[in-house]
Amino acid sequence: EQNTKSILERAKGSVLVIDEAYGLHAGSGTDDPFRNAAVETIVAEVQGVPGDDQCVLLLGYKEQMETMMRDGNPGLARRFQIDNAFVFEDYSRDELFFILREKANKEGWSVAYDALRAGVEVLEKQKMMPNFGNGGAVVNLLSKAVTNRMGRMRGEGRSRAEIASDRTLLPVDFDPESVAKGAEERRRKLDSLFTDLVGCESVFEKFHEIKKIIELSQFQRRDPRDDVPFSFVFAGPPGTGKTTVARKMGELFKLHNLLPYSEVVETSPADLVAAYVGQTRLKTRKLFESALGKVLFIDEAYGLDPEKGGPYMHEAVDEMVAILTDEKFKGNTVLILAGYEDDMEKLREANAGLKSRIPDKVRFDAFDANTTVKLLGTKLSEKGLPIDPDIEPEALQGMAQELVNAPGFASGRDIDTWVKKTYTKCAVDPDRKASANHVA
Repeated sequence: EQNTKSILERAKGSVLVIDEAYGLHAGSGTDDPFRNAAVETIVAEVQGVPGDDQCVLLLGYKEQMETMMRDGNPGLARRFQIDNAFVFEDYSRDELFFILREKANKEGWSVAYDALRAGVEVLEKQKMMPNFGNGGAVVNLLSKAVTNRMGRMRGEGRSRAEIASDRTLLPVDFDPESVAKGAEERRRKLDSLFTDLVGCESVFEKFHEIKKIIELSQFQRRDPRDDVPFSFVFAGPPGTGKTTVARKMGELFKLHNLLPYSEVVETSPADLVAAYVGQTRLKTRKLFESALGKVLFIDEAYGLDPEKGGPYMHEAVDEMVAILTDEKFKGNTVLILAGYEDDMEKLREANAGLKSRIPDKVRFDAFDANTTVKLLGTKLSEKGLPIDPDIEPEALQGMAQELVNAPGFASGRDIDTWVKKTYTKCAVDPDRKASANHVA
């Protein structure tokens, strides 16, 4: 109380700025007498009436400030009305470009347009993550670029005098990884991203569709995030490549600079459920926050249907629907719900909001005998054991058909088992060791 009163007294006739003011809130259900004392003193001393010789500003992140005003001292919420708050939005792409250019010029650096654009691309990726620093992020980026420049020029064998006199920052100084890869290599990676998949025609169609949308958006100088879908249903039986394609989707979005990371956060409906009413909503949001800038892959997502997963799933799905329209997550996270096609359709029908927000469905069909043979050959070749070309195709096709017709055929998973058993046979069979360049 004494510290708070002293600060308020010294601020008479001035503006008192309390930065990161949400730190005054201990959190819901938490009792902190020291924080409470500070807040109660502010409530008692700051009346906010005409004639007060004092201006008090509470600063902080929007979400945390809203939580403090909603769950904290009601007197504080009456004096500092959140509905009348000054809201400072993140800087736009053009504004970041201007700020970076002005700060670089002010510090005496020469930065061409292509270098500024590389810097803004880095900032745009950072903006997808929580608590983006805006102007502070520009300062940090510029400082890091200067450090990278020093290392680059030393690596080039430049003298101290040359390093001191050359005040030019290049694109590679702002984004060493991306620039080093080069546009041609990124294009090559994109073209080959899905070529090793078999039996996934709908995946190729969706990949081609996303690629064309991005190209048109870039041609029109639009942000592709406004046009590219970020939520998908992967529908099909186990072992058909849903998890593999999810990882490739992460690469696809990262290579197109739509996500800062290609990482996939894999989870299941059970991970969303909490022990008490109300906590499932919070747990669901925390899971999405952990996947910001990444791909969130919820396998066996039909468990979100309350008929299958229980009453708490209503809470999880409702929160998920709200999150998909939240600007914090929109265009910053790829969501993939995966499971059996019929069950996934029932889930979408059970919640109209979920269906409208995840309209894109990618089908994964169970493998037929031809696809099974092709994938078997690919996986054996990867292990250095290509199939002997003298083998009768009909014999191999017959074995594949027998596997496909077996009850509970799990497509890729059963093919992996077949490959492992074949590899083991070659390892333990003395006759095979002598000629292990082919599998008979």
